[in-house]
Amino acid sequence: MYAREKEKFLETMEEARMMGINALREEFASMIEHISERFTSNGKPKMFKNSTVDSFFDYFETFKNRNIFEDQDLSELVEKAQGILNGTSADQIRSDTDLKAKIRNDMTQIEVSMAELFNRPRRKIIMD
Repeated sequence: MYAREKEKFLETMEEARMMGINALREEFASMIEHISERFTSNGKPKMFKNSTVDSFFDYFETFKNRNIFEDQDLSELVEKAQGILNGTSADQIRSDTDLKAKIRNDMTQIEVSMAELFNRPRRKIIMD
């Protein structure tokens, strides 16, 4: 009975760990999607607000404390995004078309990497 309860507890903890990792990934993916969407226009100019960039800087500041399960894949992508934005303001992005194009391309690459993370199997299943 003890072994069964222990196994049940370990499964519950693993599920909680995966939920925590996925929550951080989904939040970051949403932010990447939002900033990428700001760079595309379907005939209408889109507003690029200060809050779009500020939300990234807020995320960067809190990420290390929130990444309690040490998701290395997400850490690498967050570091890339931080390097891309690297103190850039929304005003600079709005006024510099070359910078805007570079950030758009780099964020698109991160968006692709995030999609790959979500397509990974969450658990290894061993079939005997």
